[in-house]
Amino acid sequence: MLIYNKKTLIRWKVYVDRSKMYVGYIQFSLIIFVFLKSLENPVLTEFIFEHPSISFPIVLLTFLFFSLFIGYLDSKLGLREEEIRNYSVSNPILMEMKQTLQVLNQMILTDKALLEEAISELRAPLKSPSISARVLAVYKTRRTLKGMTSPFRSV
Repeated sequence: MLIYNKKTLIRWKVYVDRSKMYVGYIQFSLIIFVFLKSLENPVLTEFIFEHPSISFPIVLLTFLFFSLFIGYLDSKLGLREEEIRNYSVSNPILMEMKQTLQVLNQMILTDKALLEEAISELRAPLKSPSISARVLAVYKTRRTLKGMTSPFRSV
């Protein structure tokens, strides 16, 4: 008896999903030839199927040209990017990564502001040494407190 686990089933699903693209190419090429066979112009149909060494490369190049053209239009219109954007909103892993990056970005911006404040305080003429020491102590305290809340999940 074979034991199937979740990872194996998911890996198999990915393989099947990847192969669908290639099966689609084969189906599309068969549809093209069925279409060519059903043309009402008997002269063109006879030429295509009586001279396959000439007509098949022409059909293949035409298919390739139209595929590239449709892909180009897809890229220029931004359809793929919008599709990925919509997919990422429904993907919980990508949303978690986005939230983590936002938290990290906020932490960096806050640290940068605190560090710039401390540097400007240190560069100012010293009125009393306790002011600079106080700024550094505040910075270190805030940094320590912020380090207690991590944006990362504990595993």
